[in-house]
Amino acid sequence: MIKEPTQKGYKIWLDEDEYETFIHHAKCHDERAGIASRIMARASRRVGITADLERGDVFLPARDSIEIAFVTLSETKDTTEGENVDGGDWRLSWVPISLYHDIQEYCDKRGIGEDDQLFPELKTRQLREIIKEAGSYATRQTGKEGFQHITPHDMRRFFATNMLRNEGVDIDIVMAMGGWENRKSMMPYLRTPLEEDI
Repeated sequence: MIKEPTQKGYKIWLDEDEYETFIHHAKCHDERAGIASRIMARASRRVGITADLERGDVFLPARDSIEIAFVTLSETKDTTEGENVDGGDWRLSWVPISLYHDIQEYCDKRGIGEDDQLFPELKTRQLREIIKEAGSYATRQTGKEGFQHITPHDMRRFFATNMLRNEGVDIDIVMAMGGWENRKSMMPYLRTPLEEDI
């Protein structure tokens, strides 16, 4: 885990094992934190948009041979230059089929319908807070101090780094899925060394 200091705290760079460890403990602490973090890490969804996600926004493709699920992302905009995300466009991203099934099970247990929000009781600030609490819980369980600095944006950071560095997905596809509009915004994800690089 790389912990990079910033003016506001830290950027956390997780490898796949650290991400899985965080998700496990987030789910144990608060299932909503686990589901929301997975959505952000696998679909590059920002926390505010995740808080408004409806069950029907996550769906299976028409062709059975495609083993992923799609996520409709609305109100999206590239915020590289500090723009506000409100009033943005929509785009389509994808998540692993296992996450789709876990979302369906989560919704079924809670009686969440197709047009209902996944987290009806949570606003953006509250969702951000339960993810922070999940990070503190993960730190207590593992002894890894970096987890207590986890923010929702670290999930988006994981998405980009994982797609580009581990999965080898074409940079233009990653940009389209994540809503980045210029290659300059992708440079931190390509250049920051991960522990395995060092």
